[in-house]
Amino acid sequence: MHPANTPEETMTLVTWEPRLATGYIIVDKQHRNLFDLVNRLHEALLAGKGREEMGPTLMSLAAYTIEHFRMEEGLMTNHKYPGYTDHKRKHDDLVGQVNQLTQDFDAGRLTLPLTLARFLSDWIRHHIDDEDQKMANWIRSKGLV
Repeated sequence: MHPANTPEETMTLVTWEPRLATGYIIVDKQHRNLFDLVNRLHEALLAGKGREEMGPTLMSLAAYTIEHFRMEEGLMTNHKYPGYTDHKRKHDDLVGQVNQLTQDFDAGRLTLPLTLARFLSDWIRHHIDDEDQKMANWIRSKGLV
């Protein structure tokens, strides 16, 4: 017999909100997928899952983040978005941080895994709410989409 899940064990870390929608179907779909991956990592951590589950989830999140950033960067360059350089730098910074966290996890040096999930959820939420909205608004204002 398994004990009932506590609210903390089933709590979603990051929830998609309609206000985060950019209006670009592919961008919004990928953002929701990123939220799902962060929540899967968080759930694995809360459930005390071993490295065999957390590792692949972290790797999936890292790979999907890079794929998403490439798509966004292509959108920005195609439309000659003037904020591209700063936006890309923020992408590059996160990729570097995630790569370091992944290396730390692989080497057994990641001592606060819940901090990782919270960091990622805060970063994604803030980035979408700020940078991605600026990009989408600028492209729409130019009538490019």
